Amino acid sequence: MGGVKSTFLSSRIDLYQNNTYLTRAEIYHIYQRYIDIGGEDAEDVPLAIEKIVKLKELKANPFKRRICEAFSERKDGGLTFIEFLDMFSVFNEKAPLHEKMHFAFKIYDYDGNTVIDENDLQKVVRRLCGLGDDQDTFASNELDGYEDDYVREGCCRGSRMQNNARSSIQFDSVTKEDENEGSVIDNNEVAEIVKKIMDEVDLDETGGITFIEFRNVVARSPNFVNTFRIKL
Repeated sequence: MGGVKSTFLSSRIDLYQNNTYLTRAEIYHIYQRYIDIGGEDAEDVPLAIEKIVKLKELKANPFKRRICEAFSERKDGGLTFIEFLDMFSVFNEKAPLHEKMHFAFKIYDYDGNTVIDENDLQKVVRRLCGLGDDQDTFASNELDGYEDDYVREGCCRGSRMQNNARSSIQFDSVTKEDENEGSVIDNNEVAEIVKKIMDEVDLDETGGITFIEFRNVVARSPNFVNTFRIKL
């Protein structure tokens, strides 16, 4: 990695490799990306979320801000280099299922109350359908190269809404068939999807999806490990 010159990184590289699912080459590459977007040559100085979400690996992701917040100790989405590295480690294809499930649940639990309730699901579905609460919209060509099929299928125009609620919680098809290209589902259809998910997944009928219930669904989703990733 001839372009990377950092005494700080060189002194910590073995520690980072031992505590992540990343190779040395991947760590050097991630470090260079961090520096390129304005990060400090230090492990504990946060970089503002506004800079991080512009990464090509994140910019088309409707959950980009939530992803940053999930890995930010300060909960503001700003990431130190260690947190930035952790993010790429969890989204690495070699990261185990339990790590991915933990952070997926954290990302979808918007209010941080340890359950995914109807309000959380409303936000998740709306984001997947291009109706994000931060007004983000995504053209299908913006998703080229992004590996999360859930996001791709959910955001691309003219895709379908399946009746199976378990498929909905996988977020692999939550928009409806429509003859008008560029159309998105309406609020009634969002509510219908949320109800299907809750009916199928909220087994104890508490009004929220616990981590155990979420884990049971994800464990039956063979594509989750492969799709919950960011390709460097």
